[in-house]
Amino acid sequence: MKIFRNFSDSYNTTFIELFSWKLTVARTFIGELKKYIINFSVNKYNSLSKLKNSRSGVAVICALGPSIYEDKKALRELLTKASNNKALFVINHYLTTEFADIKPSFQVLSDDNFFNNPVSLRYVKLVENFPEIDIITRVSNNYIFTNNNVIYFSGLNFPTVLKTKNPKFPVGYSDISIIHTMAIANFIGFSQIVVCGFDNNRFMQIHSVKPGEILFKGMHAYDSDIIENWGTRDTMAKVLASHLSILKSLNLFKKLKIFIIGESSLVDIFPKIQIREALDLFQDE
Repeated sequence: MKIFRNFSDSYNTTFIELFSWKLTVARTFIGELKKYIINFSVNKYNSLSKLKNSRSGVAVICALGPSIYEDKKALRELLTKASNNKALFVINHYLTTEFADIKPSFQVLSDDNFFNNPVSLRYVKLVENFPEIDIITRVSNNYIFTNNNVIYFSGLNFPTVLKTKNPKFPVGYSDISIIHTMAIANFIGFSQIVVCGFDNNRFMQIHSVKPGEILFKGMHAYDSDIIENWGTRDTMAKVLASHLSILKSLNLFKKLKIFIIGESSLVDIFPKIQIREALDLFQDE
């Protein structure tokens, strides 16, 4: 009976944690919905609408998981090829990596922290030094870009309700920059999408020091070798539920021709290919 009570208490605690996490998500969503409705009326979507099916062939998306350093020489060749074809999408702090000399066509800045955090805002200013780079950001972002063409997407997510992936409208995938980018590349018309640096293995670097404090190790290509852990108030149940939501939402894209590069990536819903195979895709165009 004691074992049963312990199991029951554990189950109830986990259920409450998950319910609390979903309630937080719902509150955040309501706030984002208000922004979406307000901004939809000012017709920010013209730039995205004009790009629909305007491209074809192969696009490369460079996320910033550590796997991008597994074969730097070959990856540099792939990024250069995509850049020359104006088919290179990059995410987050790409211009601070050693590949920064290879300029992308599209810089995705979907995280609101880029515009609320003084440190990250410096990166936005860095991107503005290159007017040839189109910036992709969510419609609720009211930052005034000075030099760049800006492409707005909805950024509104119903991961457990909708089954859509049109970036102009509310979508059914998780609110993750790399997934937004995959949807936008598909919307623009690219028929094959090669993704590097999408590792999704951060949960393997989690540990707990005290109740209610989960610590993560930095897991980005731009993190230094000596990394300080930073804490979160999330419980383990919330952390794992978040990763599960990401992996589930990728099912919306499994019929597309998306390929993953990176031996250490845990994203297994799409075929994994070597960089040389990705280069061959460009030859077939």
